[in-house]
Amino acid sequence: MNQSKASVSRQIHPKWRNSLPFRVGLLQTLVAAILLVATLWIMLGTLKEERLQQELNLNLSQGQLMLAKLHDLTAQLDTLVIAIADVAGTQRKSVQVIDETIPGLLSLPEHRDVIASGGIWPESAHPLGDDNQAKSFFWVRDMLGQLRKNDGYDSGRGYLEENWYKPVRLFPAGRVFWSPSYVDPYTQESMVTASVPIWEDHEFQGAATIDVSLTSLTHLVNAASHEMGGYVMLLDQFNQILSFPLPGTVGDSPQNMTSANLGTLYSRFSQFAPLAEMIDTADKAFIGSAHEHLIITQEQFSALAPSSGPLQRKMFEAIINNAARGQPKSAELIGTLEIKSDPVLNEASLISVYRMPGTFWKVVTVTPKTSFKHEAMLLAERAGLYLLLAQLIALALMFLIQQRLFIRPLARMVGALKSNDAAYLELEAGDRQDEIGVLASAFVARTRQLEIAMASLDASNLALEQQLEVQREAQQDLLAHREHLLALLKSSPNLIYIKDISGRYVLVNDKFCETIGLDRNRVVGATDHQIFSSDLVQSYTESDQRVVSQDAPLQYEEVLPTRLGELRFQMTKFAIRDEDDNLRGIGAIAFDIQSRKRLENELRTRVSQLESALEESTKERLKLDTMLRQAEFSLGQQDTEVARSDIRDHAWQTERRLVKAWYRDLVALIAHEQDALLSRACSSQASLDSLRDNLSEQAERLRLLDVLAGKHKGGQAAVPFDVLEALKTLFKAELASRHIEIHLSGERRLVTVLEGWQLALLSLGLMRLLISLGGNDAVSFAGNINIDIQKDGSDCILRFERQGVGAAAIATELEELSMWLSQHFGGSLSQLPTLAVATLIDCRLPLVE
Repeated sequence: MNQSKASVSRQIHPKWRNSLPFRVGLLQTLVAAILLVATLWIMLGTLKEERLQQELNLNLSQGQLMLAKLHDLTAQLDTLVIAIADVAGTQRKSVQVIDETIPGLLSLPEHRDVIASGGIWPESAHPLGDDNQAKSFFWVRDMLGQLRKNDGYDSGRGYLEENWYKPVRLFPAGRVFWSPSYVDPYTQESMVTASVPIWEDHEFQGAATIDVSLTSLTHLVNAASHEMGGYVMLLDQFNQILSFPLPGTVGDSPQNMTSANLGTLYSRFSQFAPLAEMIDTADKAFIGSAHEHLIITQEQFSALAPSSGPLQRKMFEAIINNAARGQPKSAELIGTLEIKSDPVLNEASLISVYRMPGTFWKVVTVTPKTSFKHEAMLLAERAGLYLLLAQLIALALMFLIQQRLFIRPLARMVGALKSNDAAYLELEAGDRQDEIGVLASAFVARTRQLEIAMASLDASNLALEQQLEVQREAQQDLLAHREHLLALLKSSPNLIYIKDISGRYVLVNDKFCETIGLDRNRVVGATDHQIFSSDLVQSYTESDQRVVSQDAPLQYEEVLPTRLGELRFQMTKFAIRDEDDNLRGIGAIAFDIQSRKRLENELRTRVSQLESALEESTKERLKLDTMLRQAEFSLGQQDTEVARSDIRDHAWQTERRLVKAWYRDLVALIAHEQDALLSRACSSQASLDSLRDNLSEQAERLRLLDVLAGKHKGGQAAVPFDVLEALKTLFKAELASRHIEIHLSGERRLVTVLEGWQLALLSLGLMRLLISLGGNDAVSFAGNINIDIQKDGSDCILRFERQGVGAAAIATELEELSMWLSQHFGGSLSQLPTLAVATLIDCRLPLVE
């Protein structure tokens, strides 16, 4: 018995090397050592990778920032030189207007420091003004910053063979060509030139230019890169240096221009050898890519390209082809590299090279690497020390807490289990409220828990079978709905797609894939950025945001790229939400509207049939006079009947006054148009095509007069939209002379009980009243008249709106028109109140049943 107790005692109290506290402490020490070493290794490795990535991100972000500033500058200059070309094209006969306008455009405050000179350079066969001699209009900024006219190019060899003039013959209107850097022979200043062709009637008329001083450009680039911690080098298309921080590298004089290029920079600083090699490779790839999409033929290029070496001619050809196509659309990252010692910064640096769109300049961004390295090492030392101390303290506390709360109580419980001391386990379960107590009570309640678990397992199995049956039925319903949806998508002639909340396509029909010319596997899971161009992606993103924000379907026209080019579609876009009103995606249905375009083409073909209208114009005029006399006679008969009622008499007087006013306007309009046609026919300067177009337009107006004044065609109900469109066309010249535009909107197919001539009288009277609100001078007449046509039950409402004027002066005339409309047709006129200064008039007309 005593031996048994001794044996049990030895088992309860093992040797210290085999005890649980010793082994756990040893294991924790080993784990702590491994954690500390691994932490230091991972932290140093991560900091090194993070530092390299931050250096690269800083370099790229600085390059993109400089690209954005330079692109903003060149875009503004592109807009300015296009504006100068537009002035030259529209005012080519008015030299005074050009002399007053162009210096003002070249002296805008935001571009004054950059623009050195600019002007207009007419083709020899198309001089400006009335002088038959082609002279340039060239302004140069003097030392005081004032623009002075310079006619140096008008003598000597001229400007027709200059590198900034000849290539623009190959460019379409509105496309800007940036020349290589050069020294102007008359101003003796280094510059680059932005040129835009001037086209008129498909014939080259000359070019408009803006000259950018390299000195000002260098100051601008250095000021923008001052806060970078590095610097920016700017190269033109032929790798001539436009900007560099070291003196003597930019061509400030004609002697330096021949040497200020990347080759001479490499010969001076051998550290730039990898940069020169990378740019040379990129130029060859650029030339090869341009040859795959040739727009300018070799004959055109050989006739107009400037004389230069073979490599420069290939680069010139590539630049002209890409510029004519408007490629590339965005800046292109040529590459990045690292040099051990930069000649300017005298330390290890990162270099990134971008190619700008439009100008084809190369932007070279150089940033140092040492700043991030020092900061990373300092951060690693501080963080490593604090981390080691924190881990050591945490490990010590964890060891003590484990000894007190876990290891010692567990060792006593093991001893009680070995000695079969159930009383101790029950006592421990009752006294302890933590996991040790739970573990002690677990042995007592094990059997009971197993029985409860078996019963719960049976109930769970039954519930699971029922749930599986419900899921099976739901899956069958889902498959049926999916088959219906796939059949609808496959047979629909419209374009249908669904995107999730992240903008990825999750569902597209066959028609959508067929239209854009992409496989379904490539479209599903992709975003707009991965499929379409950047300008289309911006439009699609804005429409998606509008649908989500307004929480209602959105209908509009949108452009989609197809195998036949970019086509317009009628788009209906809507948000998809779940039962809790959470956004799940965006759906869209696109309708093909190309039939509308075909209808427009068919209408154009009918124009050729109107050439015979000249012979019928006189007959139509006589016919119109006869109809107007019949209308006068009819109104005279109606005047005898109006005597029976004062109200009817007042209404007929209103109609008579409207007809007389309309007759007076029509006669004046026809006489004016006939005199204009006669003067153009007698003038030898008028071309046959222009005379034919005017005769066709006059014939169309006479046809509209026949339709509108056809009172003898009784019983024909009027369509308000067609009548208003005809009046707008008929009085187009008069409205244009008064600077008034009429905008029509609303329903196109509503038919009223009024006849065409009656509705024309009413509409013309209301428009004359609204026009008279502006005043007597042409400037005050200017404005817009908006006419909206809507259906309200069995009535048609014509809403006439003009902003900026009140309707107090026409209240009497409106009352007379309302009385005439009410007596004859059961309609009404009402003036609506507005918060702003405006005139709103609602004309209510009965519709044909």
